[in-house]
Amino acid sequence: MKDDEKIELIADKEQIIIKKAKSSYLSLEELFKDYDGDYDCREFDWGIEEPAGREVW
Repeated sequence: MKDDEKIELIADKEQIIIKKAKSSYLSLEELFKDYDGDYDCREFDWGIEEPAGREVW
């Protein structure tokens, strides 16, 4: 283990178990490893002419 790695502590009867924590986030490569479709990168029109809140345009 490294100094900055996250760990999981488990109290079980008379012992404490220290395990490396599982990552709750997947990398981009992990998310799309089984993706077999085409990627269509294009601009999308949301149909909004003017800002509706305090967003900056």
